[in-house]
Amino acid sequence: MITRFAPSPTGLIHLGNARTALIAYFAARSSGGKFILRIDDTDVTRIKSEYVDKIFTDLSWLGIKEDLCIKQSERCELYANAVVRLEESGRIYPCYESPEELEIERRALLARGLPPVYRKKSGPQHSTRPPYYRFELDPERVVTWEDKLRGK
Repeated sequence: MITRFAPSPTGLIHLGNARTALIAYFAARSSGGKFILRIDDTDVTRIKSEYVDKIFTDLSWLGIKEDLCIKQSERCELYANAVVRLEESGRIYPCYESPEELEIERRALLARGLPPVYRKKSGPQHSTRPPYYRFELDPERVVTWEDKLRGK
């Protein structure tokens, strides 16, 4: 099993972070797996290097040693290339609605007894916002997974 803990270095680790890190760490160790520390340092307006250092100090104090440390900021090109490949293969598509607009649409569909399926109403011609990307799901394919806590 591979687990990860992904703090943002925008402040000090709090009790909830410590709990999450410990659960992920012990799950990896108890299964003979790996524990990955992923530093989510892409919010350049809020991150501080001293918080990155403090993450390592705090995890060490908790007795946690990562098997691999990944900094998101060092992987931007990798992610950009993955987006291009996914878009070229038709696995993702651009979405121009805001989260608030999507929530309104979701609630309206549920109120009418319909599944909350995104309708792809807006295109680039309808928005001044840059898109974010959503996965294209095959409506004929049922996707399931086994959750260790909740089951299938």
